[in-house]
Amino acid sequence: MFSCKYLYDRGVRDDGPQLITITGRDGSVHEVELYCDMTNGGWTLVGQVDGWFNMYVCVCVCVCVCV
Repeated sequence: MFSCKYLYDRGVRDDGPQLITITGRDGSVHEVELYCDMTNGGWTLVGQVDGWFNMYVCVCVCVCVCV
């Protein structure tokens, strides 16, 4: 499986979109383009909020709602 960290550990150092391999709940494998932050060690950006928002998280169902 390829992740941002996997690519970072193999020498990729450019921030930006990369093809990342993900595995679905049913075991299916897909490649998706995700943003990788290589400046800080190979982090995958999974969400970004720009501006002022109140964030509420309902942990029991793992849903975020912005108001």
